[in-house]
Amino acid sequence: MQKIVKRYERDYDKKVKCPPAPPICADCEPKHPCPQGLLSACCTGAGLQNLSSCPTTPRSLVCATIDTTCLCKPLVAVDFTSIIAATVNAGESLTLTFQVRKSCTNGLNIECGTWTFVRDFEAGTGSLITSDSFGFIFCDCNPCPACCTYAVELVSCTATPAATATVFTGSFSISAPTVSITAVDACPQ
Repeated sequence: MQKIVKRYERDYDKKVKCPPAPPICADCEPKHPCPQGLLSACCTGAGLQNLSSCPTTPRSLVCATIDTTCLCKPLVAVDFTSIIAATVNAGESLTLTFQVRKSCTNGLNIECGTWTFVRDFEAGTGSLITSDSFGFIFCDCNPCPACCTYAVELVSCTATPAATATVFTGSFSISAPTVSITAVDACPQ
């Protein structure tokens, strides 16, 4: 009976522990089943609907968490996509600024970069309705192995009225905000 238990423990240990890392890599902690050098995570947020003014504080659109503690030297790619619809009067313009924020269990909480969506509407008469896809890819090429959450936020917005109007008269929506995160091991086992 004791031999069976020991055999079971050895088989279990083989399945749970990470393979030995090369000398230049940190030891892995077996927090989850061991990856084979590739991890992915994704999430779709609720978005923002029919905003007629710009938010005064950053608004989180979507986030996803990825645990790279068992990767030796992770390379992380964050891929964001969305659909931006706007209804505005001719001659108005809309500028939206997005930001990626990373917060990790090892204490890191940093802003990773900003990306801008600009839509200028030509002069004319009446209101215009548009729908555009918008996305970007952020590469985190030198992160420390950790459990990190990458969040995409709408951090600023500028809506410029037409020459004849004193305020922005349109509205905009950000729908289907989706983030997909892929991490690969730059130091494969």
